[in-house]
Amino acid sequence: MRRLAAKFAISPQRLAKICEQLEIPVPPRGEWGKLPDATNKPALKAPGRSIAETITITSTHAKFTPGGRTKSYDGTNAPVEFVHPAITDWLASSETLARRPYARSLGKEETVTRYRKELCFLDRLFHAAEKKGLWPVMSDFDRIQFQSQGERINCVLSQRKAYVQNGALRQFKRTSELIFHVNHSLPPRLGGLLNWAEQKDGQLEKHISAIVDALLECVPVIAEDRVRSEAEAERRRDQALKAERETQHLRREQLRRQALLVLAERHRSAQALQELIVRMEREAEDTSRVVDGQTITDWLAWARRQLVLSDPLSKGIANLFEEVAASAHAKD
Repeated sequence: MRRLAAKFAISPQRLAKICEQLEIPVPPRGEWGKLPDATNKPALKAPGRSIAETITITSTHAKFTPGGRTKSYDGTNAPVEFVHPAITDWLASSETLARRPYARSLGKEETVTRYRKELCFLDRLFHAAEKKGLWPVMSDFDRIQFQSQGERINCVLSQRKAYVQNGALRQFKRTSELIFHVNHSLPPRLGGLLNWAEQKDGQLEKHISAIVDALLECVPVIAEDRVRSEAEAERRRDQALKAERETQHLRREQLRRQALLVLAERHRSAQALQELIVRMEREAEDTSRVVDGQTITDWLAWARRQLVLSDPLSKGIANLFEEVAASAHAKD
């Protein structure tokens, strides 16, 4: 049922309901899975109608009429059958239809009827493209893709818009003339812009062969553009990475310089402290005098220890630069 429903662009539930209305025997749900051999067929009752009567199921409407006549949804005698999977999958997807404003009030059958001209053109175009190795994927009329050799060609099918005078009001409305546009430009030697418009003296189907040939010419051009774009993106990433590294280097140098200036200030303070200690030792008269429980000699020894702790050079040059590097990494 699923395969037949996809062929007629309807859901399996609707196909089952049509068969029930037309008294067409179908196996019950799960009957094929119960059979031990898939080649066996379920036993079906004979249909309750004569062999001379004909039933035609279309993607828009299925109605049995005596004598083999069919009547489609829009009132014409020509049935509409879209057999290409790209179109049937799009019609069967309610989520895709819900994204379009016109589909909020239109079901699948009404969509087929209203956009019958577009779907017929796409059906012929898709079959012609597949013969040349172009695989179509349809998300909507303005989101059509052809895939070949790993490349994707984006296309749009739309209706030409024109100003229509409605009394004193001039409105911008769509016409019934179709326009097929490829969202990619070729070099001038290959035709430049790719745009085909339906003329009053002919249909857009006459350009299907030219459209397919142009799509094939787009594949190597798109591949070259993709390689060029990837190379340009890689170059930009390298430039951004280089600029980031330079910024980090400048920031690290700035932090190191600030840390070094702090050590220089500490060294100047240590030098001043050393001069003070030397002067105190030279001018001390009574070193045995006790101040706060300690003699002057003890106080001078304590001052010498503080001098060693405050002077960054007292720990050696290597330790000084290690302190500079650690300070820069801590703030980076």
